[in-house]
Amino acid sequence: MPWLVAKADPARILRVVERIVRGLFWVEQERRVPDGSVIQTRASLEGGNEAFFDANASVLAFVAPGDVRTIGGDVFAYWHTTCEGDRDLTVWLSVFYDRFGFLSLVVPREYADELKRKSVQGSTPSQDERLRAR
Repeated sequence: MPWLVAKADPARILRVVERIVRGLFWVEQERRVPDGSVIQTRASLEGGNEAFFDANASVLAFVAPGDVRTIGGDVFAYWHTTCEGDRDLTVWLSVFYDRFGFLSLVVPREYADELKRKSVQGSTPSQDERLRAR
């Protein structure tokens, strides 16, 4: 039997993950994402999970201590954390089928342009410190 193959649109997948994070924000914080905030998402779809996790280690360190929440066994798992002192600044790690990882940040709009210019993979310690300080 031949395999069925479908082409995925990476931009669409990121939009779907961002909507999932928006819903999880509601579940976890019992409020909607603030009007002044945006969701930025990075994917492990290219380069594999190991490279993705290595490149984003400094940001993922915020999420690691959190409890994992799973839905459907290995279908979906997520971790999240809220930055100390600013409950509007949150970090989310979502993994589908134990294979595809996504790192999402809910950040105030003033940080959105900076995050667009520089990927999380290229962040510097000073950027990480500014995010922690919020």
